[in-house]
Amino acid sequence: MNYSDLVEACKKHRRIIVTGPQRSGTTFASKALAKSLDYVFVDESRNPNQEDHYVWQFASKVHSLHKRDDYDLVIWMNRDKKDVELSEKRIQWSFFEFHRDQYRHVFGDEAMTFDNNYDMKHYFWNKVQKKDIKSKVIEFDYERLSDAPGFLSKNKRVNFSSKQTC
Repeated sequence: MNYSDLVEACKKHRRIIVTGPQRSGTTFASKALAKSLDYVFVDESRNPNQEDHYVWQFASKVHSLHKRDDYDLVIWMNRDKKDVELSEKRIQWSFFEFHRDQYRHVFGDEAMTFDNNYDMKHYFWNKVQKKDIKSKVIEFDYERLSDAPGFLSKNKRVNFSSKQTC
């Protein structure tokens, strides 16, 4: 599935969540989809203020995703672990302990066995959350966004900050 295929699949849905570990491309994917679909982009720090036709970037809230029903499509972003870790290092992302604590409250002490965000979020996504999602799920590889409007190759993103997309 390429980006154009993803857009076509999204046209059947009105309330879309784009999620995955932080630094996996959820912000860019959400903004690109919202623009392509002519939907409203909703940042993860906010809640949608409309009934439908939105794309909600949801990386920071993924721990609670399987308990929600206010969406009809979930897109899980897959990105190479090394690229995610390099991105975390570049922007000095330092919220792992906070997110691990969120996961501990939802999934129990097993969350405390993880030493990085990427592995923890993928583990609980695959072990628990994916099967409990009440809507359609699409797992999408970050590299497949390369034909999305505004996508920049890795070498052009080396100095990007958090939330920067273009």
